[in-house]
Amino acid sequence: MATNAEASEKIEAIFESSVKTEATAEITGLKVETYSATDGMIYAFAFANKYELIGYYNASITMNMQQLESILSTAKQFEDNSEKPKAKKQYEEAIPLLVKVEQAQDMLIAIDPNANIQRDKSAKYRNEIIQALARLEQGIYVFLKCKEIVDGQEIVYIADKLPGMLTSNDCGCNFTEQEEQADYVITINSNIARCNDAGGGTVFCWADATVSIYNAKTKKTLKPQINEAKGGWTNNNYKKAREEAFDELVKRIAEKVVPMIKN
Repeated sequence: MATNAEASEKIEAIFESSVKTEATAEITGLKVETYSATDGMIYAFAFANKYELIGYYNASITMNMQQLESILSTAKQFEDNSEKPKAKKQYEEAIPLLVKVEQAQDMLIAIDPNANIQRDKSAKYRNEIIQALARLEQGIYVFLKCKEIVDGQEIVYIADKLPGMLTSNDCGCNFTEQEEQADYVITINSNIARCNDAGGGTVFCWADATVSIYNAKTKKTLKPQINEAKGGWTNNNYKKAREEAFDELVKRIAEKVVPMIKN
């Protein structure tokens, strides 16, 4: 997990890199005329139409600001959905657009000191990006590897339920689809061990799981013991009984996993 200082240093490096990339901006509409003087020297004069420049930079600010706002909106949606790596990628993609806006603002104010350049808005977005990236840098990233077997068939149930359960148990974690980005890799192999008919239409099923938690920083693996989970249902509904067993199993996994990834 990154410290505040490390996160701040990394973010400033991203901004600095973007500024250097955009620093070679050309002045639009620039015209150059040359002439030879009697002293044998060749002189050149560069000039541009003021109003063409004002129009160009106003349009540049508007276009890049709209793209910036769209990307920030997408980033916030990803972050709200706990898709932190995707959110981080969007925030980083917003930086070059913000740099273009700020540089166009600088050019415009140099041409027209009374220009409305939306400094407050761009400053607000800069602050939002910095805070978001710092927040995301400090999160715990988790990658889930689940294999669930029912009647010899692989299903997806725990993989869908566990992220929400971990979050509701205050794990302070974010979920990534890239294993190499993860601070912890949680591997779960689960199955329905057995089902019994209790009579009268009531059925019970038991779910079992082996769990390992790999810490990418320490290179160590922990293997919490997960007790078998039971689920029951009426009307001979084995499907619902299995789901009940898996629901209970998810709770037990979350109870064991959360303390291990928070410490």
